[in-house]
Amino acid sequence: MRLGRWSRRERPPAPVKVAWARNLAEAELIEGLLDSEGIPCLIQRTAAADVPDFLAAGPRNILVPASAAGKAREILERGEGVGLPGE
Repeated sequence: MRLGRWSRRERPPAPVKVAWARNLAEAELIEGLLDSEGIPCLIQRTAAADVPDFLAAGPRNILVPASAAGKAREILERGEGVGLPGE
């Protein structure tokens, strides 16, 4: 995920969690939806499921640049069955 150009002294803004998925396949579906709208996306395994033996199983967090978080949430709220943070 590219967040922009930053000097060595500056730190890019941290990505923002906009959704979660039950497994890798669901996360890639959300990623494709956001990508089709021009929003870069990062899929991250949750801490509890960060075990290499799980492979595609286990929950995933969907992260986007902070500047695109509002638009990403709007897009995902139009979908059905998408887990948003806090649900």
